[in-house]
Amino acid sequence: MAIEFNTGEKEVIAVKKLYSGITNMLVVAVNPTMEEAAALNIRMQQEPIYVTEQDGTTSARIEFHLKNPEKNINTKIVYWLKEKERVSKSGKTQYINKYGKTAWAVDAEALDANEYYVNEGTRKAFDGEEGIVDTFIRNWVNAEYNTAAKKYSSILPDTAKFFKGDFSELKNILKAIPHNGVRVLLGVKDGKYQDVYTRHIERTYQKSNNAFIKALNDEYGQFKSEFNSDLDLAEYTGAIVAPEKDVVGGVDPITAIFG
Repeated sequence: MAIEFNTGEKEVIAVKKLYSGITNMLVVAVNPTMEEAAALNIRMQQEPIYVTEQDGTTSARIEFHLKNPEKNINTKIVYWLKEKERVSKSGKTQYINKYGKTAWAVDAEALDANEYYVNEGTRKAFDGEEGIVDTFIRNWVNAEYNTAAKKYSSILPDTAKFFKGDFSELKNILKAIPHNGVRVLLGVKDGKYQDVYTRHIERTYQKSNNAFIKALNDEYGQFKSEFNSDLDLAEYTGAIVAPEKDVVGGVDPITAIFG
């Protein structure tokens, strides 16, 4: 029997491509079951557990699965929500209103003096709620928050249900707006895992990279995964993609990001 073979130049095993840079991604699933994941060709080894408890605190993991059909990029962005208040070292508490906006104050009444905060339906925010609601959901659903025009979108979900494993509200959003997506910064973790920057998310119609550069330069905005410093979407080749010497918003992106 003749042995069949291929030359070394021919790719016979599919190699997953990794990408770095900013791109638009569709939201294709939120906390899927193993069955739901299989229908979307999302690989899972076992049924996912999205609610856990440690040291008396319940935590909910929120997974937004993302896809770029053009480049066939599939990844997810993960947020953690803890069933406890978020209090700063100075003693201030983080609050969230019914429009999903957060602010820090000594008490809810003090927020009346904040001209950029609408003190309606305000309560103490859960630890991690700002990222899920104000950073991700706000941009995903294209919500309004215009204090000058007094136009606001009520986007605060009943997050207390998440701790009971009820994510139906988020799944219903996906059903209502299946073609909505978000603009994200991709990176590569440990040289082999596709990663997403969680500190800043944008709406898909945004074009400037300035807000990403500002977020990356923030004291707490570091993206620990590798990413190309010009922020243009490119295939990852095993090291940080060589940057282009270009100016973004009047700032050299290399200097802006890395100093």
